[in-house]
Amino acid sequence: MAALRWLLRRYKWLVAISALLALFTLIHFKRQPTEVKLVRRYRSNEQHANMANWPTPLAQHWRANTEQLAVLDTIIHDAQCTTCHDDIDWSHRQQRVVSAARTAWHSYARDAFGHDDYFPLSHRGSNFTHLGIGYIVADVLDTLWLMGLRDEYKMGRDFLANQVSFDQRGTVSLFESTIRILGGLLSAYHLSGETDTKLLMLADDLGSRLAKSFNTTTGIPPETATLRSDGMSFAHVCSTSESSTLQLEFRYLAHLTNNPMYKESVDRIIDVMLNAPKYDSLVPTRIDAKTGLFVGTEISLGSRGDSYYEYMLKQWLQTKQSEVDLRVEYDAAVRGIKKYLVRTSPRQGLTYVGEMVDVTGEPKFSPKMDHLVCFLAGNLALGATNGTH
Repeated sequence: MAALRWLLRRYKWLVAISALLALFTLIHFKRQPTEVKLVRRYRSNEQHANMANWPTPLAQHWRANTEQLAVLDTIIHDAQCTTCHDDIDWSHRQQRVVSAARTAWHSYARDAFGHDDYFPLSHRGSNFTHLGIGYIVADVLDTLWLMGLRDEYKMGRDFLANQVSFDQRGTVSLFESTIRILGGLLSAYHLSGETDTKLLMLADDLGSRLAKSFNTTTGIPPETATLRSDGMSFAHVCSTSESSTLQLEFRYLAHLTNNPMYKESVDRIIDVMLNAPKYDSLVPTRIDAKTGLFVGTEISLGSRGDSYYEYMLKQWLQTKQSEVDLRVEYDAAVRGIKKYLVRTSPRQGLTYVGEMVDVTGEPKFSPKMDHLVCFLAGNLALGATNGTH
């Protein structure tokens, strides 16, 4: 004991530091959540350089806790039950949805009206440029109209018409600005009777600024755009979906303004993509803006891949089904999706859509389904009905 006390006195600082390190380690690991890996990636038994010869993936297995399985069983039961929903008051549910939208809008209007981004927990907003670009207001304007929230619609419309200017310095996402601001302005203009010339003027002004981004070798734009003509962003490799999800908005803008430049610019992108080599009409999630060729072997209907397929069909519908090559390409892509990406889970027999991941240049199937892939069911229904129902 005497020897132990002597050691403790001699090395007391070392003992103290060791104790603190041990305490920190215990606290740190106690706070770390247990990592649950629900997805495993599998390699095929053979190597395939050509994705046209993709192998059928091996059986996938994952762990799920009892609560998750109970939820799945409930979903399956409800889907198979033909009488479970007969007593649902759909009108009441509709009113609840409208009420939720109204509450969300009023919270935004109270805390951060006019800002491009909203942080509901801290009750504040922020802008993507110094002056802001009306991002949220333009994005929700058509929804407010559809829900019959006319007072809220007028509040948003008047803000855009009187306080938003795109003549400012700043770099914005070309994709997000197109589908949310330009698309929001055009949709609100259409739904409100195509008489609000101020909304159309704003859309034309924004479109002319974003259209500068199409002035590249292949026409494939960078992912960011400058609002003033004082510079331009360049990118070597771009997102496939972001480049192919501009056409509906710019084509409609060309129609309304009688300016063919808008349509010609975005049509050029699709022409490049239609002529690029593919894998059973499935496209990788990245494309080389300089060569117009797809990059890698990563195939996904999730982020960076999803709306390529969505807009292919919708462009065909937008042109009154006149551009047949778009429908042919869409149908071929659906066959490719069914052949390579649609699988059934081994335990519950649930249908899901996986993806191909790029592993050292080789395509490998992964049973991971992104949330964004949920668009596919509606898109297939749209294709099956040709937009008539």
